[in-house]
Amino acid sequence: MSPTIYGLGSGVINEKSMQIEALISAVRDDKYVSVVGSGESELSHIHIEDLCLLYELLVTRILEGLDLLLNKRGIYFSETG
Repeated sequence: MSPTIYGLGSGVINEKSMQIEALISAVRDDKYVSVVGSGESELSHIHIEDLCLLYELLVTRILEGLDLLLNKRGIYFSETG
Protein backbone atom coordinates (compact mmCIF):
# COMPACT_ATOMS: atom_id res chain seq x y z
CA MET A 1 0.00 0.00 0.00
CA SER A 2 1.31 3.43 -0.86
CA PRO A 3 2.07 5.74 2.05
CA THR A 4 0.21 8.94 2.80
CA ILE A 5 2.12 11.78 1.15
CA TYR A 6 2.01 14.98 3.18
CA GLY A 7 3.42 18.49 2.88
CA LEU A 8 2.77 21.28 0.39
CA GLY A 9 3.65 20.33 -3.15
CA SER A 10 5.17 22.76 -5.60
CA GLY A 11 3.45 21.45 -8.73
CA VAL A 12 0.66 23.11 -10.67
CA ILE A 13 -1.80 20.22 -10.33
CA ASN A 14 -1.82 19.14 -6.70
CA GLU A 15 -0.43 21.24 -3.87
CA LYS A 16 -2.08 19.26 -1.05
CA SER A 17 -2.24 15.62 -0.07
CA MET A 18 -5.31 13.92 -1.54
CA GLN A 19 -5.30 11.28 1.20
CA ILE A 20 -5.25 13.76 4.08
CA GLU A 21 -7.97 15.87 2.45
CA ALA A 22 -10.12 12.72 2.07
CA LEU A 23 -9.60 11.77 5.73
CA ILE A 24 -10.52 15.27 6.91
CA SER A 25 -13.63 15.32 4.69
CA ALA A 26 -14.74 11.92 6.03
CA VAL A 27 -14.44 13.15 9.62
CA ARG A 28 -16.38 16.32 8.82
CA ASP A 29 -19.12 14.43 6.99
CA ASP A 30 -19.48 11.53 9.44
CA LYS A 31 -18.86 13.58 12.64
CA TYR A 32 -16.52 10.89 14.01
CA VAL A 33 -13.08 9.41 13.43
CA SER A 34 -12.90 5.82 12.20
CA VAL A 35 -10.48 3.53 14.02
CA VAL A 36 -9.35 0.11 12.83
CA GLY A 37 -8.52 -2.45 15.49
CA SER A 38 -7.12 -1.10 18.75
CA GLY A 39 -6.12 2.20 17.13
CA GLU A 40 -2.46 1.76 18.06
CA SER A 41 -1.25 1.45 14.47
CA GLU A 42 -0.55 4.40 12.23
CA LEU A 43 -0.62 4.87 8.49
CA SER A 44 2.72 4.80 6.75
CA HIS A 45 3.65 8.27 5.57
CA ILE A 46 6.30 10.30 3.77
CA HIS A 47 6.89 14.02 3.26
CA ILE A 48 6.61 15.16 -0.36
CA GLU A 49 10.19 16.52 -0.32
CA ASP A 50 11.57 13.16 0.84
CA LEU A 51 9.62 11.39 -1.90
CA CYS A 52 10.97 13.83 -4.50
CA LEU A 53 14.51 13.10 -3.32
CA LEU A 54 13.89 9.38 -3.83
CA TYR A 55 12.55 9.96 -7.36
CA GLU A 56 15.50 12.23 -8.13
CA LEU A 57 17.94 9.56 -6.93
CA LEU A 58 16.28 6.82 -8.98
CA VAL A 59 15.98 8.87 -12.18
CA THR A 60 19.58 10.09 -11.88
CA ARG A 61 20.87 6.53 -11.45
CA ILE A 62 18.80 5.36 -14.43
CA LEU A 63 20.05 8.18 -16.68
CA GLU A 64 23.66 7.56 -15.64
CA GLY A 65 23.31 3.82 -16.25
CA LEU A 66 24.06 2.99 -12.61
CA ASP A 67 22.77 0.01 -10.66
CA LEU A 68 19.42 0.56 -8.92
CA LEU A 69 20.33 -2.03 -6.26
CA LEU A 70 17.50 -4.23 -7.61
CA ASN A 71 16.54 -5.60 -10.97
CA LYS A 72 14.65 -3.39 -13.42
CA ARG A 73 11.32 -4.76 -12.22
CA GLY A 74 12.01 -3.87 -8.61
CA ILE A 75 9.38 -2.15 -6.51
CA TYR A 76 10.43 0.67 -4.19
CA PHE A 77 8.43 1.35 -1.05
CA SER A 78 8.88 4.86 0.27
CA GLU A 79 7.92 5.75 3.80
CA THR A 80 9.39 7.36 6.86
CA GLY A 81 6.86 6.23 9.42
